[in-house]
Amino acid sequence: AGPRVFGALLSGPDSAETFAISLGGVLSYFFGRNRSTSVSLSAFYAPEIIIFGSSDKVMDAMFRLETRLTERTQVFIGYRSLEFRSPVLDHKVDDGAHVGLIYRF
Repeated sequence: AGPRVFGALLSGPDSAETFAISLGGVLSYFFGRNRSTSVSLSAFYAPEIIIFGSSDKVMDAMFRLETRLTERTQVFIGYRSLEFRSPVLDHKVDDGAHVGLIYRF
């Protein structure tokens, strides 16, 4: 649990600039004794009082399933929704499935 900072320069018909300090956390459950596979849920929210710019709310939620391939490599699949909202702006920056590979140095 803790803060997450967002900064956005949104372009297009609903152009806006937003900087937000959100609060939230990540909850993970690891399967098996070797803890190589996990499922995670994260949620972060910034109300109007800690937002600088044209948004009233910033919401970020993610669900992810990941597994370790090697000591340094993981693969994941998940879903993320990231929104910036105001009375005149409802901009979804990210709303969809993700597949990826993580390599740690």
